[in-house]
Amino acid sequence: MVSFIKWIKAIAIILISLTTLIFSFVVYKNIFYRPPNYKIAIDYQPNIDYEAIIIDRGNPDFQLLAEVSFFTDRHTFANVSDEINTFGRLYQDSNALNYFYILEAEASIEGKLFALCALYFLDYDYFRYRIEYYALSEDYVNIYYRNNPLFQLKDVIKSNAKDAVRLKNNEDTISDWLKRNFTRSFTVDFHGGSIPSTLIETISAKE
Repeated sequence: MVSFIKWIKAIAIILISLTTLIFSFVVYKNIFYRPPNYKIAIDYQPNIDYEAIIIDRGNPDFQLLAEVSFFTDRHTFANVSDEINTFGRLYQDSNALNYFYILEAEASIEGKLFALCALYFLDYDYFRYRIEYYALSEDYVNIYYRNNPLFQLKDVIKSNAKDAVRLKNNEDTISDWLKRNFTRSFTVDFHGGSIPSTLIETISAKE
């Protein structure tokens, strides 16, 4: 009988410890934890002479992304959209960085989003610098794969959802973030790097 009571007490101690651990984690996540602040140093200024950049403006892939009327970062049903194929070809071009600098400066809103996805990997500091501008925009953007295609740009750029993915940098992955945060549900945006990562994964999977 004494052994049984000791066994019950031991089980109770373990359960209390687990409950305390889980409660502490929840409190940390919801009260004390704050996503990383991605704003780079205030004295950072991109040293880009757009007028000196040389690209082939007759490149059909460049022309399509410059005038594209919707943005998508993933497969459409069983196929990959022409726009994603076009993005993939331009991303693999030897002059990709210059193409996407110009697209970010001159393209349609949707084309600028494609450019931001590329710049997230090609020039991470520039991406971090420019993303703060888009996070304040009152423009609307056409997102192809969502039920309501028109979204306010600033909401697509930077989500306020508690489960918004916040990657450490452009070498971090969504799968690693999910493991660190013990979750399967998440919200994507540009600011945390999840949408650029998804687009690059999409074109990489096609290769």
